[in-house]
Formats: sequence, C-alpha cells, structure tokens
Amino acid sequence: MFFQKNLPGIERAIRVAIGFCLICFGLLFAQHGWMTWSAIGAGVIAACTGFIGFCPMCAMAGRTLQVDPLFTSIKEGAMFCSTSVGMHLLRGGGALALIALAIHPGSSQPLHVVPLILGAVLLLRGCPMCWLIGLVQTIGNKRT
Repeated sequence: MFFQKNLPGIERAIRVAIGFCLICFGLLFAQHGWMTWSAIGAGVIAACTGFIGFCPMCAMAGRTLQVDPLFTSIKEGAMFCSTSVGMHLLRGGGALALIALAIHPGSSQPLHVVPLILGAVLLLRGCPMCWLIGLVQTIGNKRT
C-alpha cells in the first residue's frame, strides 16, 4: 500500500456525504460556470478521500491514526483543534481570505496562486474539512 490511512471512521462518512452534496449542487443548481466545476471537483475529492480513508493534505500536515496498544485497534488521533474557538475562527478566516485571493478572477499573476493556496493549507492545518472537524472538536473540548 502506498499510503497509510489517516482518517477516522466518522470523518470518512462526513467526507462522503459532503462530497455527494457538492456534486449534486454542482450538477443541479450551479449555472455551468466556474462554480459548477469547482463544486463538482471539490465533491469528487471529498468523496474519494472519504472512500479510501486517506487525505494527502492531512498527511502533509502530519496527521495519522494512532494504534491503541491494549486493544490493537485503531482509535481516533488528535484532530487539529485550537486552544480557543476564536483562534480557530481567525485561522479559518485567514485561510478563506487567501483562497479568495487565489481564485479571484481578476488576478493578473497566476504564479501567486500556489503560495496563496499553500498558505491556506498551512492555516487550515490540512484541508477545509479537517478545519471544520477541528472546530467541532474545539467547541467540544471547551464544553467538557
């Protein structure tokens, strides 16, 4: 196997569901422009990562599943939660701004896209879905 699974079970199901929703949105509601292809592409990527249990962006960020030595079963590793909800939202807002700058239709320098997307991946600590699940975990950690 060329990859090691790095997505827990619940996140895999969420990725597949969101992927199918994005594909349906792209096919049914978008006006056959860049938004259609973006939604379909994001949906295919999300669904595929959910099916195979491996996210390349999560792997670049160092995320792995941890093996429990007592039961030799895979348990969920620490997700990318922040110390506070405000800091997590600030990171997400910064990443969203970088993504918006990268896909801005009026940008005259296409070479700026790569560093902007890489900066967004670093701020999100992986993919946007990892950031969203990290937000849920951050909120959950504050309640316990």
